[in-house]
Amino acid sequence: MKPSKYQEAIANAITTNTGNLQVGAVAGSGKSTTLAQVVAPRLSGTTCFLAFNKAIATELGNKLPKGTEAKTIHSLAYGPVRRRYKQTKVEGRKYATIVGDFLEHLPGASASVVNLIDNGADLRSPLVKMIDLVRNTLTNPEDDKAVINLANHYDVEMPTGSLLEYFFVALNKILAAGRAESKFWLDFTDMLWLAATDPTIQPKKYDWLLIDECQDLSKAQLAVVSKALKPGGRAVFAGDARQAINGFAGADCDSFMNIHKEMDTTILPLTICYRCDASIIREAQKIVPEIEAREGAAEGSVSSISEEKFSPVEGDMVLCRTNAPLVSLCFRLISEGKPARIKGRDIGAGLISTAKKITKKRGFAALGWENFGEAVQQWLQAERVKLEKRKADEGRFQALSDRAECLTVIWSSSTINTLRDFEKTVKGIFSDDRPGIQLSSVHRSKGLENERVYIIRPELLPGPWAEEGTWQYEQEINLKYVAITRAKHELVWVR
Repeated sequence: MKPSKYQEAIANAITTNTGNLQVGAVAGSGKSTTLAQVVAPRLSGTTCFLAFNKAIATELGNKLPKGTEAKTIHSLAYGPVRRRYKQTKVEGRKYATIVGDFLEHLPGASASVVNLIDNGADLRSPLVKMIDLVRNTLTNPEDDKAVINLANHYDVEMPTGSLLEYFFVALNKILAAGRAESKFWLDFTDMLWLAATDPTIQPKKYDWLLIDECQDLSKAQLAVVSKALKPGGRAVFAGDARQAINGFAGADCDSFMNIHKEMDTTILPLTICYRCDASIIREAQKIVPEIEAREGAAEGSVSSISEEKFSPVEGDMVLCRTNAPLVSLCFRLISEGKPARIKGRDIGAGLISTAKKITKKRGFAALGWENFGEAVQQWLQAERVKLEKRKADEGRFQALSDRAECLTVIWSSSTINTLRDFEKTVKGIFSDDRPGIQLSSVHRSKGLENERVYIIRPELLPGPWAEEGTWQYEQEINLKYVAITRAKHELVWVR
């Protein structure tokens, strides 16, 4: 391949600079290719490419120069963690199980705390959530104020009064137990947390580390990367700060700039998009002015159509900020004989889990499945009250409403008389296999591209629930940018 002027500048910095480098790459700029085919061949010494997931690491393994390894950060950490703790089992529900065992015995709890928990006070949910967040963010669990700030940032419902006091005790005891039990079992976050915080654990060290999708690194992942550099070793990070869209799920939404500060990087641009045609680039420039069209790019098209005229065909991709409109559309397309599925098997699993909770509630038997919509509204109201007590941000209310609407649409669009009917219907419309027409939330579309992309309900980008100037609003603008840049030749707004 012939390197662009930006790729040449990055290659030159390998020899002329002495510190860590950071590539600010726009969507579709070929950052993985730049690391693998422009940077890696110019390096001497031990080198490792750290990919976002195992599939990418496997794919790139055959394209990298001989002797260059390809791993995920988890795999970089797992080997030395396993050698240190001599364990053989990886179990994703490790801490849910430890929390459950802890709450059965409540060591050191006062009579009032035991009474509150016996009468239904929820300590399990905040413990499980905060144990994961504390480990990913490397927050000191003994710093009560830092833990509260973390919970507020990620909108975790925390207990109050004597339950909050006991929560801090429980949090530290469970984390200590989890660390001690690592000789028997791990979960995936353990791999990073233990490697980052245990001074006796040392990942394999390299002269060079090439880190892809750096905007999605957690603080624990960055700490593992730092430990894997030899003295005098150098790192090249590549990512797009405007594609950081997972802040709501607990990711470090400021990861790109935090890397710059903590690793003292020199930032170099990679701003030519090779995916999108010129008209789509101009649309993206309204958000990211520096993004450029490739030389000789076709014009492509950006247009708008009404919902009445909207009729996707096989091969199209349809994106939306929320899931409920996709569910309605999926049923419509299937009724028209068009093969359509919604990306996200785990989204379907979450809907099934919520349906199970609703049908187990006292009073559902009297309502029955013929009144499931009413039961959903009762559940929604109860959950909204909980969010109001927590003073949750509007994004949480929107996500809750979206889930309720999904449940109602699925129920009203199908013949459902049992929970098994509901599960079968959900599994029939949510899939990660590529169908004839692919429907996806914008979150799920990251990393994908398509010849023609429709964006429905564009008024939800950015979501009106996000207050301008907040990190949530920044995430919403990033989502719009991601949605636009999935289209290669044709982008259509459905208004």
